[in-house]
Amino acid sequence: MTVSRQICLACGDSRWQALETIDFDHQHTIYAADDAPLRAALTAAVRQHTAGYQMQRCGQCGLEAAHPLVNPGSDWYGLAYGALSLYPTHRWEFDRSISILNASHRIADFGCGSGKFLQACRGAGLTAAGFDFSPEAIASCHQQGLQAQVLESVGSDRLPESDVTPYSHITSFHVLEHLDDPIWFFRLAAASTTPTGEILLSVPSDRRMSRVYGETDFLDQPPHHLTRWTRAALQAIGNQTGWALRSFEYEPWPLSNQLWARAIRQPSYTQRVDTQTPRWQERLLRLAHYPGAALETWHAPHRLSGFSMFARFKKG
Repeated sequence: MTVSRQICLACGDSRWQALETIDFDHQHTIYAADDAPLRAALTAAVRQHTAGYQMQRCGQCGLEAAHPLVNPGSDWYGLAYGALSLYPTHRWEFDRSISILNASHRIADFGCGSGKFLQACRGAGLTAAGFDFSPEAIASCHQQGLQAQVLESVGSDRLPESDVTPYSHITSFHVLEHLDDPIWFFRLAAASTTPTGEILLSVPSDRRMSRVYGETDFLDQPPHHLTRWTRAALQAIGNQTGWALRSFEYEPWPLSNQLWARAIRQPSYTQRVDTQTPRWQERLLRLAHYPGAALETWHAPHRLSGFSMFARFKKG
């Protein structure tokens, strides 16, 4: 079904396909199954900004975006991140970025959270400053002796102090999908970096198993994530904001994991296995499905990836 909305924020196309409609009550039951007051508070917080969301897919670049494209607000995020442990201790793209950076670079980590990448930079002898909208996250950074500042609001023209000494690199890991104005991020990065500046950015992969199999992932839906990206969409938004996509990579995922993921999704496995199945029997059934999983992997247009995909942009 084709629906009408404004043009795609990434590529400018106006063809959109309707996807899932978000049920806040169901969504928040997953966040806080045993806490009715918290569920009510989450729903009340997001309803201050929108009555609901529908996900839609661009027919040109494949970007999937919430309609309306409205952030659920800091109150919602505060409640959600208090209910679930969502800050990672490490990401594959941290190591990938550090392999690109060196001690001569001046780095700004946009959406630094509790400072895990800043810690990795410090360990590698790199100069990095963090920026985040969460005062609690910045307080955590300060407790660790990390350089970090609170961003007061979306809409700033440039990062603090970058008018005096621009940054050589902006890093941003799993932040773009939370923004209700992703174009603003790229323009902010352009204004805050040197003429040869770069962006190192990661978002959830469109080749991880839940996306490939069309499975519902409540953390990859509004209110938590407002957009779901493809390589084409990232390239398009870079082109319209003065950033050339220099390289693009998927987080590697071991073949053994790919076979496991495909084996347990074969109907003849799912129809015979449940929580009551003895472990030895489940293991035998799973192993019996590996040849079929191997064939599926061989004939698939793309290999499954890890959680992230990583884009490197350069001004140009």
